[in-house]
Amino acid sequence: MNVESITAQDLLDVAEFIYLALDLDQNVVLINRKGCEILNYSEEEIIGKNWFDNFLPKKVAKKVKSKYLERISSLDKFKTRSINPILTKSGEERIIGWQNTYITDESGKISGVLSSGIDITDFREMQNDLAERAELVFGITRDKTERKESEERIKSSEALYRALFENTGTGVLLTEEDFTISLCNRRLLEISGYTKEEIIGKKIIDFISEEEKENVLDNLSKIEEVKDILIRFETKYIHKEGDTRNLLIFVGQIPETGQRIASFIDITLEKKLETILVESEERLSNLVENVPIAMVTQSEEGRLLDANPEYWKLLGYTNKEEYFTIEPSDHWVNLKDRERLYSLLKKKKLIRDFEAKFVRKDGRVFWGSISAIVHKDFSGDLVSYQSLQDITSKKEMERELRQQLMKYKVEEANLYAVEEEIAYTSLEAFKDLLKLGYQGVVISRTPESNWRKKIDADFEFFKLAEKGKMRIVSPSLEALEQIIEELPNRQVILIDRLDYLIQKNGFEITLFSLYRLMDIAYLANHIILLSIDSSTLQTREKNLLKKELKPIVTKIEGIIPEDLFEVLMFIYQKNVSGDKLIVSDIVHELQISRPTARKRIQNLITEGYITTTVRGRSKVLQITQKGKMIF
Repeated sequence: MNVESITAQDLLDVAEFIYLALDLDQNVVLINRKGCEILNYSEEEIIGKNWFDNFLPKKVAKKVKSKYLERISSLDKFKTRSINPILTKSGEERIIGWQNTYITDESGKISGVLSSGIDITDFREMQNDLAERAELVFGITRDKTERKESEERIKSSEALYRALFENTGTGVLLTEEDFTISLCNRRLLEISGYTKEEIIGKKIIDFISEEEKENVLDNLSKIEEVKDILIRFETKYIHKEGDTRNLLIFVGQIPETGQRIASFIDITLEKKLETILVESEERLSNLVENVPIAMVTQSEEGRLLDANPEYWKLLGYTNKEEYFTIEPSDHWVNLKDRERLYSLLKKKKLIRDFEAKFVRKDGRVFWGSISAIVHKDFSGDLVSYQSLQDITSKKEMERELRQQLMKYKVEEANLYAVEEEIAYTSLEAFKDLLKLGYQGVVISRTPESNWRKKIDADFEFFKLAEKGKMRIVSPSLEALEQIIEELPNRQVILIDRLDYLIQKNGFEITLFSLYRLMDIAYLANHIILLSIDSSTLQTREKNLLKKELKPIVTKIEGIIPEDLFEVLMFIYQKNVSGDKLIVSDIVHELQISRPTARKRIQNLITEGYITTTVRGRSKVLQITQKGKMIF
């Protein structure tokens, strides 16, 4: 058996007990397969409903609910046992024997109750039938007619009793007053492995393991004290094959006789699974505590459950107790990132390399990468184990490489303005960034089809218009801000016709909106390109925009044509990686013909940007120092 693959949910779903968890408002937060099966409801029909108001007969609901509230308010943390009927979807009542324990949060405060229940309806009916038989047998029936009626009732009761006794799903036996076994059913023989001859005449204690005998005798002795109440306890018995197994026993007195009736359920599998689960959880906890990686355990809502030393040290704390005094969200630079992470955690069980910015206790910001694996605990809550790595140096290297490869001088987390009658320079910068792996968004009044013709790459498009059918953003600045704020991190966003937004909203209002966009760009590491026809603005307005926004500046003196720059950038990337490049590589990578590739390469050689070296039958392309200076 693969221990690591067994989860709490596995345990709940294979169990032959009802597992039920209620919150402090008596609503169901968890129920397992067996509980749904007995109630004959689906899980969706049960979760979130008030247990007492919906799944108990009205005659007992108020009393049982009152007892529940009494136990919760008393803060009594000892396990309690109870028996009460439940109401199935068809209106049938089933009698359930419960064992209850409290669910507490990390501070020790009671947050609900977890109950395990066993259906003892058949066992109760058997006990009642036997009681009726005893009354008939030992009752005084002097009248001949009454005696005859009594005998008929005995025969009828006998037939019902035997049918119920033999066909119940649990092992059942009858004992005399000293607990000598006088009768047992087929199910008990299946559970124990013994024959009827090996059981009848023996005492219950004869089949109990040595270390459990004192406990069993102590529980059996209580039968005289409790009378009409069932005694329930767990123990271990010796199977016919010689191994020790776990057993759940219910014992009740048959009124007016010295006989007892007992029901047996083999719970060895449940106990093994519980042990495996506990051991697995302990090993995982030890691994998390000692692994040299920053790890934290959090609830579905992001509530802190545990953290290892590497984690709280990474965030700048000297001990675990100090870290637990803060809210985990305090260390996220952008709470939108945190919302996206937990939204993903609800959909997936495994997340790798989720990147976001974090802030340490001393205020220093760093780039972090989160990987998480999730599972459900006993109360049905999603629990995630998360690792956090500082990837600031990696991000700096990426940024430097991007800067070297970019045709224009632009950096993340900034707004750039381009004065132009039609989008050309902003478009070229946008296309340049798409080639470097950025995700792009265009917001424009120009039809989408026009942009698709100019940009040979994937991007999102929003039409800037008062009304329309699809992907429309109104000139309202609040609507524009909301769309950009909801985008994933590190987008390049081209807003065409800033002057149109100014005309619609006024210059001052638009300027204040640009301030807010600066904040959004900083938090999400966006690059926002603003194309504007400056002929529509006054001198003061132009100066204010120049003061607040950065200009797009080309990195190339005497701009190389786009087709040559594409080839030069590819050669530079490969040379930096240490790869030897030939003409066929350019033909294949850039999907151009061989004559076209040779022509562009020759132009770059003529301009002094690259050289060629003969290696065998091929010419290896190498960027020159002049070519490197462009990047």
